[in-house]
Amino acid sequence: MVYQLFPHQTNLLERVDKEFENGHQSIMVVSPAGSGKTVMMAKFIKHFAINGLRVLFIVHRQELLDQAEESLIEEEVDLKFVGLMSVIKAKNRLSKLETPDIIVTDEAHHSKAKSYLEIYDYFSQVKKIGFTATPTRLSGEPFDDIYDVMVEGESVSWLIENQYLAPFHYYSVKLLDNKKLKKQSGEYTNSSISEAFDNKTIFGDVVKTFKEKAINEQAILYAHNVEYSKAFAKAFTEAGINAIHVASSTPKVQRENIMNGFKDKEFQILCNVDLISEGFNVPDCTTVILLRPTQSLTVFIQQSMRGMRYQPNKESIIIDHVANYLTHQLPDTERLWTLESVDFEEAELEECPNCGAVIKEWLYQEVDGVRKQICPECGKVVSVTEVKTEEEEISEIEIVPSDDANLEEITSKEIEQLALAKIARQKQYNYKSNLLALVQIFIARNKLDGWYNDKPIWSALAFFVRQNRKQIDEMLNSEIVLEHLETVEEHFGEEYEVSSEGMLKWMKKIAKGK
Repeated sequence: MVYQLFPHQTNLLERVDKEFENGHQSIMVVSPAGSGKTVMMAKFIKHFAINGLRVLFIVHRQELLDQAEESLIEEEVDLKFVGLMSVIKAKNRLSKLETPDIIVTDEAHHSKAKSYLEIYDYFSQVKKIGFTATPTRLSGEPFDDIYDVMVEGESVSWLIENQYLAPFHYYSVKLLDNKKLKKQSGEYTNSSISEAFDNKTIFGDVVKTFKEKAINEQAILYAHNVEYSKAFAKAFTEAGINAIHVASSTPKVQRENIMNGFKDKEFQILCNVDLISEGFNVPDCTTVILLRPTQSLTVFIQQSMRGMRYQPNKESIIIDHVANYLTHQLPDTERLWTLESVDFEEAELEECPNCGAVIKEWLYQEVDGVRKQICPECGKVVSVTEVKTEEEEISEIEIVPSDDANLEEITSKEIEQLALAKIARQKQYNYKSNLLALVQIFIARNKLDGWYNDKPIWSALAFFVRQNRKQIDEMLNSEIVLEHLETVEEHFGEEYEVSSEGMLKWMKKIAKGK
């Protein structure tokens, strides 16, 4: 059965083709969880295979590799042109591999790992494309040393509105006490957020809440460690709800039987730590139960959206017992992506303890899991910190159950201020070539504190022109910029009385004065 792409998926792949035609050799494709990345990758790979070009497909887990192979077979791809390998296997066989015409990486947010970099370095002249829902790392390190350009698909909210993802109800404890939250440069300070809630607590009675919110639904439960996963599987079973624990250490045959049993509704709740995140597709799962605090946006998105695969009349239920929404907001919150290094806090001027220079931007170097902060003036190391990988970022804190809290539905409107603040505190320089992101940043700042002026869109457009002076004429005549302006008009045109044509005309006028 050959896949039929939806129009927005076709459009995304066409934009990728245009970037290759424009001379880019390495592209990161960003599309939300559940948007059909596997299907799009199969179509993309088939395009190369039909033309007799060799593809090396790499990913970090065997389950994802098996899923990709099934999709390529469904798409009737000639597999003699495709090398399907785990990243470790490919790294260990580099000298024996035939040079591919393109390298395709799934879950490309992992591509900063040393094993991936060895492959990319070995095939340094080969085109690359990476697919991910969350182009971000806990360390904030950049991807621009791997990928030349980023191509973004439709947002989560758009996919929900157009019935490509299921809508959701998000339940958590309402711990956000606005009276305790203090603003600093348009942002709620981390210390005041910490005072507003205790992230070492599981809020509410987990079994009771499930019975109240999702008693007839299939659910996946994410615990912060194996002991808790087993304990909750036992608690649900004792309450008459058939639950089972599964882990990466579970023997493969037993694990497959458990997965099949869950799909066949033999088990109602599947309890795990991190096993069922990337690449585990369960269409009939509607509910997720979050019992693991995480600072990783990637982990949050993959877990919270696990029940949002679309089916007619389906509504997903997300039960957040650890208040992760205070850190990451909701699955459909608008997010800004960049290939540049990301420091979410607005930089304050600091003094180097060695040479006394006033520093706005520190240099950072990461080697063997250690991140060094370096003074750009004297070159001396200011501090050294250990960097945790996504896999190591499993919470080791002691979780204390608290049964006296009631979980209520959290809506986008209730956390709009937090979402705006998260956008506002990001550095515009990280998004200097992303017009839409710049507009969102300037508007968020304007709405929070009245930064800049009462016409934030024009300020954003002027910043874009100034930061891209060398290639601005080419950029303003490209379809991508026009698409971004049309999106700006769609989101903000009525509120700020702007049109894509008017914005483009004004930008070209500014560019002439460069």
